[in-house]
Amino acid sequence: MRAAWGLVVATVILAGCGGTPAPKHAAARTPTPAETPTPVAVLTPPPTLSPSVPPQSASAATYARLATFNCRLPISNGQPGSGGFIAVPGGTFTSDPASNVAIDWTGAPPPKQQPGPMGAGRPPAYGLSFDRAVSKWLPVGAGWIAPDGQSYAYPDFAGGGVRWVKIADGSATTMGASNNWNVLDVEAEGAYAQLSNGAGPAGAGLWLLAPGKDPVQVVAGGYWQWVTTGFAYGFDAPSVPQGAPHPLLRLNLRDHTTETWYQNGASIQWIAGFDRGGAPIAVFQSASGYFGAPAETALIAHPDQKNTLLWSPQGAQAPAVEDSHGLWMVADQVYFNSVPVAPIQGELGGGCA
Repeated sequence: MRAAWGLVVATVILAGCGGTPAPKHAAARTPTPAETPTPVAVLTPPPTLSPSVPPQSASAATYARLATFNCRLPISNGQPGSGGFIAVPGGTFTSDPASNVAIDWTGAPPPKQQPGPMGAGRPPAYGLSFDRAVSKWLPVGAGWIAPDGQSYAYPDFAGGGVRWVKIADGSATTMGASNNWNVLDVEAEGAYAQLSNGAGPAGAGLWLLAPGKDPVQVVAGGYWQWVTTGFAYGFDAPSVPQGAPHPLLRLNLRDHTTETWYQNGASIQWIAGFDRGGAPIAVFQSASGYFGAPAETALIAHPDQKNTLLWSPQGAQAPAVEDSHGLWMVADQVYFNSVPVAPIQGELGGGCA
């Protein structure tokens, strides 16, 4: 997500000095206002897992690097007002009242129908992130902010279309108003999205919506769930019978070619983010069948090549963010390059700076 609401999570946050974040490396997702994950008790891996543990020397080197940083890592529970910064080093959290921001629905198209108790209304936020380009918290996940930090987008399930907001003046433009869309990611060229069929079957294909233009269908086939700069990831079917092949596919957004990226795609629970080259950081199901077994978070840098990054009580949540320091993840707590940083759970709003 550069590097993402696609399925289910997207960069953001400014502060102190230190390394600046890479372009968005957040998993594309279709966020609903996030909730703070319930803390999970630390579990000992069952003998059958034999998880690989980073060498002690490697962990020591990472801790030594952390001690040289002077930056703040933005994090929230996705709700307005919940944002703040984790000091690195130190791991202390300081809340930021300026994170109490909400979507301005002024000027949005009239709702197509009056929502009932379970209907699609207009939420105050679709996540929370900090836009370093303008030093502001925004009421969307990091993956929905354009790479230059000057605009962002979000879906309007009540009135239809996707709203594109210019941060400088707050003006909003509705794109693709005749349909509902699941926004997956926002790039310089516009918002990548799926057609939303409500309670109906998942929509195939991938679309690009840009201000002042009609929606363009990028590809007609495939069920693309995650998007980052230059690539989309998904499957050739929305689901398959248990035991049937379900490979993870990668779509090149430049030439529209598709390749199999991970043959055993059925073992992937979700993609939490991307590295700076657009390779997915995925969370895998436990192969042991042990209830409560540790989750594996791994980078798939090349086709069918999995590099384990983390074993933890729960997998990394979107967005995992890679910046100039390294990789930041939130699972049962906040991690940097697989070593603990702070006993906090939530949604990252960007890299550490």
